[in-house]
Amino acid sequence: MSQVSRAELSTSGAENSSAQTACGRPQMASPRIIGGNNAKEGEWPWQVSIRQNRGHLCGGSLISNQWVVTAAHCFHGPLDPTQYKVNLGEYELTKPAPSMISASISQIIVYPYYAGAKVGADIALVKLNNSVKFSRTILPICLPNSSDPDPFSPGMTCSVTGWGTITQQETELETEQGDSGGPLACKLNGTWFLAGIVSIGLGCANTIQPDVYTRTSSFMDWIQDTMAQNAAPWNHRKCSTLVFLPLLLVLS
Repeated sequence: MSQVSRAELSTSGAENSSAQTACGRPQMASPRIIGGNNAKEGEWPWQVSIRQNRGHLCGGSLISNQWVVTAAHCFHGPLDPTQYKVNLGEYELTKPAPSMISASISQIIVYPYYAGAKVGADIALVKLNNSVKFSRTILPICLPNSSDPDPFSPGMTCSVTGWGTITQQETELETEQGDSGGPLACKLNGTWFLAGIVSIGLGCANTIQPDVYTRTSSFMDWIQDTMAQNAAPWNHRKCSTLVFLPLLLVLS
């Protein structure tokens, strides 16, 4: 299965400040999508595949060189990071690209008040064991500004990407099983921002109920605080040496 992109959504609320460095600007242009067309390799470089037992479990979005955001409902039971991998630079699930990187995970952090996808707050952060190097097929998407509670304006054209259960396609905004956790991306001034996370995708055949997305801007404080609290610790040994050496010079 190949990567799927689905477009044409009118949202109710984009980031007016400058974007994070090296985010949201793929080297391959993303044309306006209306029908069913294949996504191109490198067109959505923040899209990741979260794997369990080597099988595709959920989508996700790379938001920095070491963090991925996805849906909380993708994880069940004890959160054992060793049971999962994150594939970056993925295009065809059945045919790994040479540029694909399969990264191990050090932490899975589910939003503390998550109580089920139907209740809301369906969001989780995944920390990779090691930082990844950005490339044409691996690049983070930009996050909205936490100071703007409703950053995406009505009528914006946005895209949902993922693999789902069908061959790679670009269609109107509908999701399939397997798309959960993937990005709802909106473009502003040439830069893509993460507007939402696929929470409940009822499938392309469902014409009664719409798909449900977690609004990213509502969780920006939690995302930023969690990433900061779980950043790599300072090397205290080196730090004390750097502080103490000048004192020795002054007192000698």
